[in-house]
Amino acid sequence: MMLQKLAFGLILALSGPATAGVFGYDASLGSLPDAQGWTFIEDGAAVPVPTVSAGVLHQGLTDFSGYQYWSAHPGGMNFASAPVTLDARLRIGFSSFSSFPRGGYDIALVDDDGRIALLNISGGSVFLANDPVTSVSAIVGFDTTDAFHDYRLVIGPTGASLSIDGNLIVSHALGATGLGAPGVEFGDATILGSSQSQLQFLSVSPVNVAEPGAVGLFGMAFAGVAALGRRRNVKRV
Repeated sequence: MMLQKLAFGLILALSGPATAGVFGYDASLGSLPDAQGWTFIEDGAAVPVPTVSAGVLHQGLTDFSGYQYWSAHPGGMNFASAPVTLDARLRIGFSSFSSFPRGGYDIALVDDDGRIALLNISGGSVFLANDPVTSVSAIVGFDTTDAFHDYRLVIGPTGASLSIDGNLIVSHALGATGLGAPGVEFGDATILGSSQSQLQFLSVSPVNVAEPGAVGLFGMAFAGVAALGRRRNVKRV
């Protein structure tokens, strides 16, 4: 995990907004997502302002009837033609579970054709969805509050699969096109849930098609590590 995080940090440092391949957020850089290419979206009652300290993004407790999340539009994702992988290291302090169902914390990806892959996280369960309201996977019990966990969501032509700490947890079919606006979001993006969270990093790859110069930079980054040893994108209810 340390090597993975170093690689991600090097890629962020070497790449600019137009660089393709990997897009994400790294709290070890000491800045909020707003400074790393994300748009902050908030509505509802006043809640604590997100902060970054000791390489961790602290958010919440958020408003139950409002939302507070970050959104970005890296582009270049098509789940039906090429897999997209999201990695995040996250600890949930608290996350409610609504009856729709929705977790108070979520991570959503929408490809260029409007297909949705939505990871819902409550304090004691995780599940996937491929549309804004109805189509959800099995709801799997998992304690998201006891420690930082490594979440990996892989979305491809056959659907989405979620692994936590290297263990496959749940899968779900690929949804229909035209259900959302392309982009990525994370945080409390539901108006019927609240959450408190700590995030170290989040990365999405691949996005777009790497330019020749960018490919060289990414190669240098990973070689160096080896040498060391919305309006909202998806309508929420």
